[in-house]
Amino acid sequence: MRKLLLISILLPLLTACSITSSNNTDEFLESVPYPNSTEILDKQQKDDYEVVFYKDETGFRIGYKKLDYDYWTNTANGEINPEDGFDWVMINNPKIPITLFGGIITNEQITTVLVKQKTIEKEATIVETN
Repeated sequence: MRKLLLISILLPLLTACSITSSNNTDEFLESVPYPNSTEILDKQQKDDYEVVFYKDETGFRIGYKKLDYDYWTNTANGEINPEDGFDWVMINNPKIPITLFGGIITNEQITTVLVKQKTIEKEATIVETN
């Protein structure tokens, strides 16, 4: 069983906005680098954004879209079957109002992930998938 982890750290410049549209799979697939090999592992919709965990021919990735934006932002690739049982990717794009970490846990002994930065310490939300 694989576990996905989602750690989102809101930046201080985050502004409030309304939800004006919802996303569909076709729109998401148009934004990914390798749509023919893309398999969606999980979707998470939060207050004003959506996150999609997916894999493609290069590995594990995360897509992020603020619901009132016209585009998706995607991470670089991580290992889908990491040797040490854990791998992660992140989005830190100045055009989006969130720093997002995500990863794959294949080691059953890993039950908690904590991200520490200079001024922030946050525990990841772990989502189990098949």
